[in-house]
Amino acid sequence: ATVPGLLAGLFYVGVTHQYAAQHEQLLLRRLGSGYAVVLVLAALACASPAMCSSDILGPLAMTSLLLWYSSSLPALVEAFRGRTTPRIHAPLAATTLCNAMLWLTYGLAESDAYVCTAQAYGVLMALAQLVMLRALSSAQEATA
Repeated sequence: ATVPGLLAGLFYVGVTHQYAAQHEQLLLRRLGSGYAVVLVLAALACASPAMCSSDILGPLAMTSLLLWYSSSLPALVEAFRGRTTPRIHAPLAATTLCNAMLWLTYGLAESDAYVCTAQAYGVLMALAQLVMLRALSSAQEATA
């Protein structure tokens, strides 16, 4: 189920890299390298049935999700400082909110702390984006 998301993510990163400024391309390559390390560690952990456990894969998956959900932080900081939201994409934030809420519900049902931690953070980040969009659009309407 996650392969389509992985492929879409790789496509988006590839397109973004192509049009990004040089310093942003360097950042994307560094982040991509970090994700590659996480994936290699997960593959190595699963190479041995004894190591392929939630105690090893849980923190790796949680870390990658926390990094992914944190990707919206620069846009939130820019929106807060500049009082404008051109880098916050409402449909993506709403979709992220729905996705994180569903996974959080699953994590709660399974009593999985790794899933709950990452998804609760995802819910907070998506809500922060939507609240920022609403607050700044209301402020802009009031001044217009």
